Amino acid sequence: GVPSKDCYNVRHFSCHFVSISGSLISASSNSEVRMEALGNEMCCPVCLELFTYPLLLPCAHNLCRGCAEDILASPPDQYYAQHAGKGDHEPEVENVDEAQRSFCCPTCRERIVLGDKGLDGLRKNATLQSIVDRYKQATSEARRTASSFGGESDSQVLCDSCEEDPKPAFKTCKTCEVSFCPECLEAHHSHPKIFAKHILVAPTGVISHKHSDTRDKEEIQCSEHRDEKVNLYCRQDNKLVCTICRLVGKHKDHELATVDDMFRELREKLILNVDALEKRTEGMIDQVSSLRTQCQDIESTGHRYKQRLYMDIDELIRVLEEKKVSLGEKIDQEREMKVMAMEEQVDDALAMVEQAKRSLFFARELIKEKDCSAFLMSAPEINERIQRAMTPLPGQHVGAAQFMHTVVDMRELGEQLKDMNFMKMASAPVILANYCKVSNVSFTMHWLNKDRDLIDSYQVLYCEASVEDDGYGTTAGGMPSAQSQWKTDDGITEDHHTVYGLQPSTEYTLFVRGISQAGCTERSQLITVKTHKGLRFQLDPDSAHRLLLLSNGNMSIRCDVNGRRPIKNHKDRFTGLSTAALGNVSIRCGQHYWEVDVKDCASYRVGVAYFDMPRAKLIGGSDGSWCFHRSGCISSAVTGDVKHNVPQCSPNILGVYLDYDKGMLSFLDVEREEHIYTFHTKFVQPVYPAVALLSLDGSMSLHSDKEVPKQIFPQIQADYGGFTPPAGLVAYGPSAYALVPVQK
Repeated sequence: GVPSKDCYNVRHFSCHFVSISGSLISASSNSEVRMEALGNEMCCPVCLELFTYPLLLPCAHNLCRGCAEDILASPPDQYYAQHAGKGDHEPEVENVDEAQRSFCCPTCRERIVLGDKGLDGLRKNATLQSIVDRYKQATSEARRTASSFGGESDSQVLCDSCEEDPKPAFKTCKTCEVSFCPECLEAHHSHPKIFAKHILVAPTGVISHKHSDTRDKEEIQCSEHRDEKVNLYCRQDNKLVCTICRLVGKHKDHELATVDDMFRELREKLILNVDALEKRTEGMIDQVSSLRTQCQDIESTGHRYKQRLYMDIDELIRVLEEKKVSLGEKIDQEREMKVMAMEEQVDDALAMVEQAKRSLFFARELIKEKDCSAFLMSAPEINERIQRAMTPLPGQHVGAAQFMHTVVDMRELGEQLKDMNFMKMASAPVILANYCKVSNVSFTMHWLNKDRDLIDSYQVLYCEASVEDDGYGTTAGGMPSAQSQWKTDDGITEDHHTVYGLQPSTEYTLFVRGISQAGCTERSQLITVKTHKGLRFQLDPDSAHRLLLLSNGNMSIRCDVNGRRPIKNHKDRFTGLSTAALGNVSIRCGQHYWEVDVKDCASYRVGVAYFDMPRAKLIGGSDGSWCFHRSGCISSAVTGDVKHNVPQCSPNILGVYLDYDKGMLSFLDVEREEHIYTFHTKFVQPVYPAVALLSLDGSMSLHSDKEVPKQIFPQIQADYGGFTPPAGLVAYGPSAYALVPVQK
């Protein structure tokens, strides 16, 4: 088994008693006094004998079970007349039933009230019982030691095998730990092969017990080869083995490890599991607290809605008297059902917490074990118990208290009063997964609800998928609780919605529910989505200039010099000299990064723009567009026809970094890992990726779905994070790093 804290206490007492035994050998009177003092501390206050099956009372004192039964069986007056001291008396109890199920602690006189289980409801003090047993064993050994070595030369050791009239012992077998007379020795040790290794010594009354507390210093023998000591551990069978088992035994082809290596490995594993279980236990305790809070919410909300119901019905008391009682009973039944279900969950959770605490207690004590073999014998079992204890709590079957459906419909009176009932609750929305779309920072969801006429608005709740479902983060009133990790989007009147502000490459759990005068509907099905690592987009063919030819899934463009392709007119298409195109995805929050391969183009513009920018102007030619412009060997940053000079650079791959929330647009030479230029503005509309091809013989390709290169942009964040540079002075490049932005 696993050495518990009680075992270590017992070992401490045992070592102490061995010390007392040694003192008895030297005829020390102080040791005898000390032994007697220890015995007095382990005596029952009623029978004044060593404890027998001690019960732990709520006041932290102990009492023999037999004494407790005698107290309960005796009339209070009679018992206290016999056992109570002067001035002591049985406290008065008004409740007769309570008097029959209670008694006073003999030590502190605190009244102990028993439950329905009686004395079975009190726990046995196993630690104290173990100490008492050890005390009895130690005192017995001390007496035997004193009698053997205390100078009584004429004392004889008797045979332990004789049934009647024991004869003087002839030999003592240290292996069997038994003393024999000549006849019994011949009868029991007659087989020379079986008892060849038994050690016979002169008769002695003191025998070193092989099961004493020196166990931790003994070496464990192999179970298959009795003469060999274990020094290996079989990983396949989780068993201690010897060297012979490795060579010729059934463990020959198994994976073996040394005892020391397995001790370190399993000990580290146990420590990790203990840490994990401690965290898990804390979480379970928090969940129990949450369940208790929800139980209280159900109680208070149920009472509140019941009072509301009564107030409404009392206004029409002549017609609604019978309805008031019947509907009130329905609410009571539902409240009791919810409370009962919640209390069952609380009991289950507390049981798992207790199990986890017990596993932690044994695991911590095992970690203290220094003996490798003893540790390895117990470690797999303890690890298995910890794994069972880490089983997640069962999911919550009873949601937040939804009593809103008990609101009485007061809009129509008259004849309908006779058929008055609770308001009809709308059914839960159903999410249309096939119509949902996800990006790197947003998720668009669509749903249906057959009771749409009963719904005033919708509410979308979402959180990272690692957050556990705590009853979908709601209080009894149906709104998210203050401690909840769920985020909400409220006031949605359409049957679709886009959630913004998500993190790239992150899993989210979402659901939707309806809001009406009666409260919240049941939630829709939970869906889990994972955002993209980067912005995914293509060039929009409806916006592309008629001279631009899109290819490679609308990710590459080149000029169609002949321009003979049949192209339909479109109101979003660029015209005139603005040979440009917009991306097909709008950006309204978050950080984004994409790259454009421009090595085959001598003149171009790359940036972002509002969707309503003039289609006859180049990108950067209006206040609603920002771009990097390269023409031949001249580079510039352009917005609103205002050019900002940029140090000479000729990137083959141009990186575009957009932080919409901070209003920052940066350009980067990807191959050289050099920052070219950064715009600072405040975006007031969603922006779209934009490119313009100004070379008739050139081409460019876009690369989307790119993660933000964290190793490149920290310098940009540090340089611009707390500053607002004036227009025209922000020019960072290979020869411009000495420029310092102006502080606010």
